[in-house]
Amino acid sequence: MNRKVSFIWRLETATRFCKMLSHAWLLLLCVAVGVASASAQSTKGSILGRVSDSSDAVIPAASVELQNQGTGAVLQATTDSRGDYTFSTIDPGTYTVIVKHEGFEEAAARGIVLDVAQTIRQNIVMKIGTATEVLEITSASPVITTDSPEISTVIDSRQIENTPLDGRDTIYGLLALAPGVQRSTSNPLVAGSSFQGGTSATVDGISQNDIFNARIAGPVPSFDGIAQFTVIGSAAPARFGRAGSQVLIVTKAGGNQFHGSAFEFNRNRYLSGAGYFPLNPRPHFNRNEFGGSFGGPIIRNKLFFWATVEDLRLVQSKAIPTTQPSPEMLTGDLGPISNYLGITQMVNPNTGAQLPKDAAGLCCQVPDSAISPISKYLLGFFPKPNGGILGSGPQGCYYPTNLAPNCAAGQVGSSSITDFIYGSPTYQKNFRWSLRGDYQFSPKDHFSLRYYQVNGGPYVGPDLANAAPLFGNYSGTGTLSKNVVFNYTRIVSANIVNEFVAGYNQEHDPRESQNPQINPGALVPGVPNAPAGYGGLPTVGIYGLSGIADASSNYFNAQHIYQFNDNVTFVHGRHSMAAGAQYLRQRSGQGGSYPGSFTFVGCFSAQTCTAGAAGATENKNVAYAFADFLMGNMFTSQTQNKNNLFDATGSSYGLYVQDNWLATPRLTLNLGLRYEKTFPFGRTRGGLANFYPAMNGGAGAEVYISGQEDPNLVAAYPQPYIVNGDTVGINYNNYYKTQNLNFGPHVGFALRMNDKGTLVMRGGYALIYNYFPPFINGLGNSPPFIKATTYQQPSGTGGTNTPQLTWANPFNSTSSTGGPSVSAVEPRPKQPYNQQMNLSVEWEFIHNTALRVSYVGNLGTHLADPYPLNNPVPQPLATGLTNVQTIRPYQPWGTISYEQFNTSTNFNQFQAAIRRRFTDLTLSMDFQWSKGLGVDAFNDGGVTNPLNIRQDYGNLDYYSRLYYVFSHIYQLPVGKGKRLLRHAGTITDAVVGGWRVSGVLTLYDGLPMSASFTSIGTLGNYPSGRPNIVPGVPQILKGGSPAKTPMINIAAFCIPGECPSDGAVMNSSGQYTCPSGSTTCPNTTTEFTYGNEQRNSMYGPGFANYDASLQKEFHIERRYTFQLRLDAFNALNRTNFATPANRSISNNVAFGESTSQQGNARELQLGGRLTF
Repeated sequence: MNRKVSFIWRLETATRFCKMLSHAWLLLLCVAVGVASASAQSTKGSILGRVSDSSDAVIPAASVELQNQGTGAVLQATTDSRGDYTFSTIDPGTYTVIVKHEGFEEAAARGIVLDVAQTIRQNIVMKIGTATEVLEITSASPVITTDSPEISTVIDSRQIENTPLDGRDTIYGLLALAPGVQRSTSNPLVAGSSFQGGTSATVDGISQNDIFNARIAGPVPSFDGIAQFTVIGSAAPARFGRAGSQVLIVTKAGGNQFHGSAFEFNRNRYLSGAGYFPLNPRPHFNRNEFGGSFGGPIIRNKLFFWATVEDLRLVQSKAIPTTQPSPEMLTGDLGPISNYLGITQMVNPNTGAQLPKDAAGLCCQVPDSAISPISKYLLGFFPKPNGGILGSGPQGCYYPTNLAPNCAAGQVGSSSITDFIYGSPTYQKNFRWSLRGDYQFSPKDHFSLRYYQVNGGPYVGPDLANAAPLFGNYSGTGTLSKNVVFNYTRIVSANIVNEFVAGYNQEHDPRESQNPQINPGALVPGVPNAPAGYGGLPTVGIYGLSGIADASSNYFNAQHIYQFNDNVTFVHGRHSMAAGAQYLRQRSGQGGSYPGSFTFVGCFSAQTCTAGAAGATENKNVAYAFADFLMGNMFTSQTQNKNNLFDATGSSYGLYVQDNWLATPRLTLNLGLRYEKTFPFGRTRGGLANFYPAMNGGAGAEVYISGQEDPNLVAAYPQPYIVNGDTVGINYNNYYKTQNLNFGPHVGFALRMNDKGTLVMRGGYALIYNYFPPFINGLGNSPPFIKATTYQQPSGTGGTNTPQLTWANPFNSTSSTGGPSVSAVEPRPKQPYNQQMNLSVEWEFIHNTALRVSYVGNLGTHLADPYPLNNPVPQPLATGLTNVQTIRPYQPWGTISYEQFNTSTNFNQFQAAIRRRFTDLTLSMDFQWSKGLGVDAFNDGGVTNPLNIRQDYGNLDYYSRLYYVFSHIYQLPVGKGKRLLRHAGTITDAVVGGWRVSGVLTLYDGLPMSASFTSIGTLGNYPSGRPNIVPGVPQILKGGSPAKTPMINIAAFCIPGECPSDGAVMNSSGQYTCPSGSTTCPNTTTEFTYGNEQRNSMYGPGFANYDASLQKEFHIERRYTFQLRLDAFNALNRTNFATPANRSISNNVAFGESTSQQGNARELQLGGRLTF
């Protein structure tokens, strides 16, 4: 141990050095390395303090006893020469501290509430006297902590039970209570954490994360089995790793008294309000949640249990507007819509003849003999229109009203109204149960074992694409979640405690389409056959209509996580040191069917597929497009050689040391160092391939590791294009190499600025290495295992009006648009990391009421960028070329998604918070003012211009600038023993006493957004992306409703290089320019350029919501309490419009308008709870 150890690492902005570790730290690090145990998310805490007399002189060698008031467990300690004592690695709960010393009265501080992962200071002042006298010290859970540097918030069981929670079935309902959290979803945003993978969750110290998707897993035990949870927003101690923000959940444990509960909550459509986009009639809605809990002693002071059970039954519909064909169109009669659009003739491209007129003499009728048998089968999946006006009774405009400036007499239309309002059904069943046992084997040995299981489904839910009934939904045979944790805590000596935790987490999620009985391989030639039970309709897109499809989430997914943690705590003088080692191994299997994708644009029946620069994409029309669909003539098609299947494994471990050092009586320093190591993902089924650009003389090569490769693909792309990894020494261990020097310092301080500990300054810094994003799936679904191919009708100059892609031959090899797409990861990726920093001042200015102001910063470095490696430079195609494949830099490949780690973000936030904890009133007010900038390509959907990534630097997609949350629980001071009517009799008290009101108010401004445009022609590789800004024109329109008038001004943007009539011609230099030499778009003179709009320069609609609860408690005898309650979610029935879905200036249909709302209309919930 004589050799000095130095750890050196280089940060993005400067070189930083880690100072030499003390000998004690080196010893603890060796202990940690020797433990056979990736994030030691211990939920245990500490109680410490100083013992002194009334003159403030410290009392050394005093005997200190810590009693758990629930279980009776007792711990012993002795004050040191400075009068300090520490109890570490203890469970959350309520405690009593008893201090004895000769010549002094015995002192007892009772009711000390220790929260999750909290450090509480309980100083004791003793009085001179005899040992037979007892000095009682009033204590309570502190409103501020005085010895921790991190910013954290604890939500206890009282708040969980008495606050209106919009959903009790997942962790997201809990997160809605936590101040500082923006968006309570699987990727919650806490103090600048990255959108994906930036937050980690644990239950009783074991991971509750979906590792392969870099997010939190939703299922948790019944809320009646959760004691409390805490959210650490910034600069967590070194024992926490893998994410910048931590969500820690602790389940309830039994005690020496029996306790329990039973509850029922119900919401239904008769108690709910109508939304802005209502269904007519009102859709079915019924939500029942019921269950209970029970716990207590098996052997008093020794063995305890706690059990919960809960069930959810939900039937719900959501209003989703769609555009569907009219009943006449479904019979092949296109006369009314063609006449309305001024179409006088159509061609049957299969025969070259004009289509006949319909019975009314209008153009045109597609004869039954001309309708493709596959199209005829698919017609049965289109719903019939149920009204052109949202919520109106009579039939509205049958036709897509965005094409109609006026409707018939008595009808009303606008660009935002569609002709089918879909009540998307959701059927959900969620049954949960849990059981926890705690055994105090001896005063030094404590065991706990907890298991919970969640059975979800069968269920049916709406697809994210908001498709219509009979299609576009998924159903499930039932999700299954299991979580088990074993904890053994051993008091090795008076100053050494060891905690060992082992756990297993399983998530099984099979999702089927709503039509699993349909085998797409038997329906469409060339589509792979689906596994039994995983079939579905192909995706059919028809210009001007919503189309039909089964959900893309047609798959099965199983994930298994094994975790082992060991934490050692060593108290020595003013140092409370800890070290730990963790090991985590995960395995995930996923697969599903691929039903094929087909689009119809109308250029065949219109005979415009050869129309030069305008091309098929500029003469699309709903009537022509539906005619093409009926006759089975598609413009593009896509398929792959076989269905997806992969089974991947991964592992990681972490080591840490930290020291909580009481440097002075008022200053506590937290010094820590954490090491992370992540190993490459491997596969046990299906194989894996990675693309290496430097191989093959810089031309690149796809290297595969033997699995279930397709020999036809290996033969079609021989070396040097596809290379067997065995021949070049590439295998699962080295196909990419992870970093080794992942050392992250964690430093912080807490300064008690007055003697009472009511004014505290705290701050901290932490460098935290994050998870790699889930790129493994793409590596397994690339050649030579999976090949997805897109085919397109030759169009424009040199094209043809004769269909090349039909239902009979949808994948004509002569029409392939390019080479196979591949996914890849750079061979030496940098590990993503965040640097977090915070500085806070917290002041308890009134007893039990505290104000906190904080600065929080977060720098994200080496973030993932799915770089489009093989995108060609935007340019016109040479004469005779029909697609862009020939100008891609890496041949024969199509698109290449190349995962590299070179983007960054910076986040700054001001926080102001007020907390009040009192018997009758608990309130919390949190305000955030945030600014998040950077290039987060993985979470923001990729980069616009691959040649200039910094052009995408701008506001982050997912943070609101201003965010405010106010929550309250108020026991009205009326009734027996209260301030008002304190002497009320039993009957009077039963009526006027026991009332409580609670609520949560949430306000925030809109999320950032950008405008966009799509390629304006088929001249070549024309870029899509953000448009040009028109100087001097406001981008946001003031006034009006976002759902009735556009909030984005389409006149403020233009397509770079667009000619007044899109009549670009090629000049002698091969550039396409406008004939007049000028364009309608400022700042551009040629086409094939990117726009100059800054990413996310606008903000969408804001959000305001108030959830309220009114509760009445009846006390039955002494131990029983019955609560009757009414909860109102969105109590004011406020419509919060969503960000406009269509922001493409290439499509003026409902441009800049909000066509949906955030959240639901008002829902009332009746509930009852019995507790004892």
